[in-house]
Amino acid sequence: MSALQGLVIAFSTFSGIPGPRVSWGSKGMGWALMFLPLVGICIGAALLGWFAISQILPDMPVLLAVGYTVIPILITGAIHLDGFCDTADALASNAEPPRRQQILRDPHMGAFAVIALVVYILVFFGLAFSLPATWVFVAAFASVFVLSRALGGLATLWFTSAEPSQLALSLRNPRTKTPSTVLLAFWTIASAAALICFAGTAGAVALMLSALVFIAARVWLVRQFGGFSGDLAGWLIQMIELTALAGLVFTNLVLQAL
Repeated sequence: MSALQGLVIAFSTFSGIPGPRVSWGSKGMGWALMFLPLVGICIGAALLGWFAISQILPDMPVLLAVGYTVIPILITGAIHLDGFCDTADALASNAEPPRRQQILRDPHMGAFAVIALVVYILVFFGLAFSLPATWVFVAAFASVFVLSRALGGLATLWFTSAEPSQLALSLRNPRTKTPSTVLLAFWTIASAAALICFAGTAGAVALMLSALVFIAARVWLVRQFGGFSGDLAGWLIQMIELTALAGLVFTNLVLQAL
């Protein structure tokens, strides 16, 4: 029952998909992270569906790229993008870690967050527009959303926590930490294999860039804030998706030019 509650919590917390609600204090909180990649599978399936629809419509690459950009935001309810914006605001403050943590908790959106959001959306759209319109590349792109959430879950479980809140303590429940780690590792390996299987060298580069972002979050981002938090996990997930997409696009362009 607790695992089922964790599944419900994963979708009700980390997506905008309608569903039943489970109280935050429930025992199922500890199981939520292991199901986070399933949200990524839903995003990937929707992206593949959008690409399939585009194949029976007139050639509209701009509209296709708009779908690639908007669909993940709609399915997640922009929860990770919100964390990305809060992190951008805090980093731009050039303040000490305690002050940066205060900015993360501030519900207001600052100027730097708006700038970061606009730049992110424009870059993502431009890369999505340049993604090869083939099933293999779109499938590789879809697998990125599973990889980003698997790595985001592992970071939440194992990176040093900033100020352990009740939510953080619930997610890092010692009873569920090991099984959650094992399942998240499985999703990481499976999505990494899918990237390479579908996109070959481009997928390998996208995977390498994702790993670099993960390492940067552990080495640099944790130091900037004195620990990891949910907002930083949002930054990590969004940056993995952006850099992996960039890896797919630019590697393909280089290979075509050779």
